[in-house]
Amino acid sequence: MRAMHESMSFAIRFRAVSPDVTLPTKNRDGLSVKDGEALQTLMPWLSKKMHPRVHRAYWNHENAMRSYYLDIRWTLVASAFEALLNTQERDVAWQFRDRVRQLADELNVPLSDGDLRNAYALRSKLVHAQSFLSDLESVLPKSQHSALYEKRESLLRNTVLRCLLDDKFGNFFRDDAAVNSRWPLSPNPNREAKKKQRIQAMIADLLKSPANSVRIRIPLPCDALIRSVRTQRPAVVLRYRVD
Repeated sequence: MRAMHESMSFAIRFRAVSPDVTLPTKNRDGLSVKDGEALQTLMPWLSKKMHPRVHRAYWNHENAMRSYYLDIRWTLVASAFEALLNTQERDVAWQFRDRVRQLADELNVPLSDGDLRNAYALRSKLVHAQSFLSDLESVLPKSQHSALYEKRESLLRNTVLRCLLDDKFGNFFRDDAAVNSRWPLSPNPNREAKKKQRIQAMIADLLKSPANSVRIRIPLPCDALIRSVRTQRPAVVLRYRVD
């Protein structure tokens, strides 16, 4: 009788998920028959090697699921998407916004550019410890934090799952070239606007310069800048190099 009692006590210590896993709202904590079938399909990954990008995204997802505080989970999910989609060191925020939006469109998760702009703005504040999430209502009202987080977590989970179930899809993340080919970056409107401002400032400085010979470096081929200076200062000898 004592042995049976100990067995029953031992059995009820286990739950459908690990006690330290945090579930989103309106979610169950057990596996359905369909979940069990999907789990069986995933079993070979116990010995198979994931693409490094997918592995890092998977690790960050699992870490997020086991973190209680939304401040931490927010940054982990953002890092997971960066692991999947970032291919260069510059324009990291734009890579996140543009490529996550493309991924969301493909997997039918409703994430707008505004959502992703707010998500990354909050991520930057949190990862640099500039504030707690609860104090960032000026970026996004607190009432909207959980809903935006859950959409991103759902997209991440569905992306990683599809990578594991569909080798062709998973291969889109095998290296930088594959990511660039599958999800090409759109022109960054902020970057183009900054270039335009820089060029306008350079024109203004050149027109005010008393020198008769000017040597400059310009950020991109810019006929408008050169034409403007030569029209308004025809006597100036303009020497330039395009960066």
